Amino acid sequence: MRSRTALPSHRGASEEIVLSEELTSRLNELSREAGVTLFITLLASYQLLLARYAGQEDVAVGSPIAGRNWEETEGLIGCFVNTLVLRTDLSGNPTVRELLARARRTAVEAYAHQDLPFDKLVEVLNPGRDLSVAPLFQVKLIIQNLPGEVLKISDLELSRMSQEAGVARFDIVFNISDTSEGVTGTVEYNTDLFDAATIKRMVSHFRILLESAVANPERRLSELSLLSEDERTDLWLQIDQHARATRLPIKEAADGEN
Repeated sequence: MRSRTALPSHRGASEEIVLSEELTSRLNELSREAGVTLFITLLASYQLLLARYAGQEDVAVGSPIAGRNWEETEGLIGCFVNTLVLRTDLSGNPTVRELLARARRTAVEAYAHQDLPFDKLVEVLNPGRDLSVAPLFQVKLIIQNLPGEVLKISDLELSRMSQEAGVARFDIVFNISDTSEGVTGTVEYNTDLFDAATIKRMVSHFRILLESAVANPERRLSELSLLSEDERTDLWLQIDQHARATRLPIKEAADGEN
């Protein structure tokens, strides 16, 4: 990640994210067992990934909500979408199941106040403003749950068109859908801050983290793996080289690398 500029250009790009049908099925199974939705499971995993990268235990992620929780709005045409700030505490090295429960509480509390406009929230909280960052959160999670069927009208057949991201409104946005073939989508990112290789690695780490979580939900967060086998091998080679150069035992050298 590069340093922020005083005035961001909002230039962006995107990277594809695809979770296999098998992994998606296991995520849905874990969600059912934990009494949460797939959205909560992906939210908690996304926050854990960011926490591991940032080395912090308090992570805020923005997410849109439809804003149609009143029956009277069902027949109205228009955009009622609001933005929620979902802030989860990851302290204490909880298990995967415990983290899911925390993320669920966070979401339920946020849903209870979903009618409060986001701009009003910013106005009332009045955080320190900086033109280089968005207020309250800089990363976002969007999960689309609309039907994926092709829409047909008379002789017309309508389908979705993918669009290359050229604008980055936030640092990173995970925009994903739960489809019959598995979870798919894109990761939109700010090219002022991130290289394509960095985001590719983030997508890989997210997938590995999910696989580690569903394999054993009773694991503590610190026990979940992020690294691929190649990355793990490279890391141990670096630790071994560091140990030889400093003449430290491997464990002490590994601690120094962390």
